[in-house]
Amino acid sequence: MKKIRLTQALWARIMAFFLLVLMTAGILLCGLTVILAVEDNWYFREPDFYESWFCRENAYQDISFTQAYYNANSDVWQDYLEDFDGGNYSFVVRDETGGVLADTRGNTQTRKVIQDYCFERGLYEETESGETREYYTLIDAYIASPLQPVDEYYVLEQVFHFLYSARYTAIILGLTMIVVSFALFVFLMCSAGHKPGTDEPVLIRQDKIPFDLYVTLLITVGIIWGAAASDGLYSTAFVRLAVVMVSVLFYSILVYAFCMTLAARLKVGKWWRNTLIYRFFRLLFRMTARIIRGISLTWRVVLGYCAFALLNVIVLALLFSEGSFLGFLAFVTLDLGMLAFLCIVVIQMKTLQKGGEALANGDLDHKVNTTNLYYDFKRHGENLNRINEGIAKAVNERMKSERFKTELITNVSHDIKTPLTSIINYIDLLKKEPIEGTKAAEYIEVLERQSAKLKKLTEDIIEASKASAGVIAVNAERTNVVELLNQSLGEYGERLEKSQITAVVSAPEQGAYIDADGRLLWRVFDNILQNICKYALPGTRAYFDISVRQDTVEITSKNISASELNISADALMERFIRGDSSRGSEGSGLGISIAKSLTELQHGVFDIQLDGDLFKVILRFPVYQERSALEATAAEELPGQIALPASHER
Repeated sequence: MKKIRLTQALWARIMAFFLLVLMTAGILLCGLTVILAVEDNWYFREPDFYESWFCRENAYQDISFTQAYYNANSDVWQDYLEDFDGGNYSFVVRDETGGVLADTRGNTQTRKVIQDYCFERGLYEETESGETREYYTLIDAYIASPLQPVDEYYVLEQVFHFLYSARYTAIILGLTMIVVSFALFVFLMCSAGHKPGTDEPVLIRQDKIPFDLYVTLLITVGIIWGAAASDGLYSTAFVRLAVVMVSVLFYSILVYAFCMTLAARLKVGKWWRNTLIYRFFRLLFRMTARIIRGISLTWRVVLGYCAFALLNVIVLALLFSEGSFLGFLAFVTLDLGMLAFLCIVVIQMKTLQKGGEALANGDLDHKVNTTNLYYDFKRHGENLNRINEGIAKAVNERMKSERFKTELITNVSHDIKTPLTSIINYIDLLKKEPIEGTKAAEYIEVLERQSAKLKKLTEDIIEASKASAGVIAVNAERTNVVELLNQSLGEYGERLEKSQITAVVSAPEQGAYIDADGRLLWRVFDNILQNICKYALPGTRAYFDISVRQDTVEITSKNISASELNISADALMERFIRGDSSRGSEGSGLGISIAKSLTELQHGVFDIQLDGDLFKVILRFPVYQERSALEATAAEELPGQIALPASHER
């Protein structure tokens, strides 16, 4: 079982808070004792209760009651004097001449506490002489000595002597309580925001109250309590002392609770978010932003510029009318702010531009950093990132599909090739048997012809798969295209003559040189010539043109198709597609696809153009450039390297 730390225990927090309140009350009492002791010099002489603040303040309170009755009508004053029983308090009222108007001391032994307290003063005009004279009323307050246990004077005297006896203890006990209170306060601050089962700071119910509302409630309660407690300040000294003590203790509880919630909010962080002011301005900002986003970007720019221009006009008007430095400073600040805003816009546009360029260059791993982008720029950056992800996903899916198809075709072709080889071998064995002149010989001839056709189809499929997957080794070297084409035409001389096709070659006498693999380029010419022999119209010519244009060697083959070309050029370059839609002629429909893949492996371009029955094949290769010694050395050290298709390298 996981142990709960003391700062996470609720009971420890409650107990610490309760003890802190008690310590605060004790500190207040000890502080009051020390203040009174210093004020009345208790540490150097024994004080007299009748001269103390306790006794005199309470006597002033009793005098105020006496004054109230005196200022009433005479009947009330007489009733008050007749029924007066002030306990330890008595008084003597005198006029300005010293004449006694009232004396309530009786036979009780008293001590004068307050003398000549004037509570009535005025002017009157003598009837006989007409002179104006001043009149006033004086009162002397007396307290019984010794005090009788009948009223608050006796209680105050007991408290007074208790505080006097504790004057030294109050210092030691007060300092001790201050230290303990500080430790308890630190513990409460450390435990604020912690709950059992989690080490991360969390908010409790009181911490979830909006902070500004919490402060407002705290101030409001304090004002209400202060207003209610202020009535006690006009009561007796004992009551006033009690009111002050309770008020300070009550405020300390509120302050401690406030400190704890403040500590918890600071620990969790972002405390300003839990305020009504923040929520109001956030709501206002969101509503404004929503309204602005509903407006097109063009109108936003126009409205923003109009607002800036209006502010500029206002500031300039104030500047010219007042001519103050503050106006000039406001004008400069406004323009510098607009300059800073434009710089931010340009920087963010540059970031988006780099992202677009990376995407255009095929860098699908590039991500636009949208952390420091704002509003429309951020959304545009996120859109670019999603485009990157979408393209990368599509490319990966396409490559995965292509690899799957290539592997499937290759594996199936190999599986077909194995039994096909056995069939061809058994056909050879059957041909050696004495079956001439029989139906079986004709059947064997058909099997031999069809098995040879199936073998050629299987080899074409494997070759097409390897070419499209880019797993054929390319040994590029300086190759004379004119010479290689003439050799290919020489090997196909008999087949062209049999197909009644006349080859016409137009090429530069000095030759045309490209950087290519002669073996693979010969296979390209081989497929083109096979296509001519199979599908060209007998009795026509096949034209072969080789030309050098700036840095490109262009090889063009043209012939007339025997069948109607009712198909597009792009479709002809797909696998298993033939110009003869009736499929009455021989061929697998792979020759052009293989030629195209082999051409692209050598960084060339394979293109087909159709004009009626005119079938044109165009090959383009870069002119051979002398390689540097470093490139030549690298080529010698890495013979037979596998080249990727041109579409991948670009």
